[in-house]
Amino acid sequence: MKLLSSLLFIIFLSNVSWSQQKMDKRLLTKYSVSQLSAIELNNPNDLLIMTYALDKGMYIANYASEKGDVFVEIDAPKKNQTYIDLNLEILEMNQYFKIKGQDKLLVVKSKGVLMNELKIN
Repeated sequence: MKLLSSLLFIIFLSNVSWSQQKMDKRLLTKYSVSQLSAIELNNPNDLLIMTYALDKGMYIANYASEKGDVFVEIDAPKKNQTYIDLNLEILEMNQYFKIKGQDKLLVVKSKGVLMNELKIN
């Protein structure tokens, strides 16, 4: 019985270690390993989307103030910053933020757009 318990413990530790290795480390700035493991177990597509969005989840677009739209202002993202670094989340709708001092918008893609890009149904 003791041998079986030890074996199960070793399998558990190696599984956690393997999960950590395949998860993008940038996600760990917001989520714990156990949270990411739970997401991977319960909603594997969500983890795929979150990881993909680290590199492809945002873009800069032109902004025409003449249209009269008002957006929350945000500092321009630095090179290689992710939506997590900016304290943003992937939501069901695209998000638009006016970049301070520029005629530009930061667009954070919606979950649906990211799913389409990843070809997830």
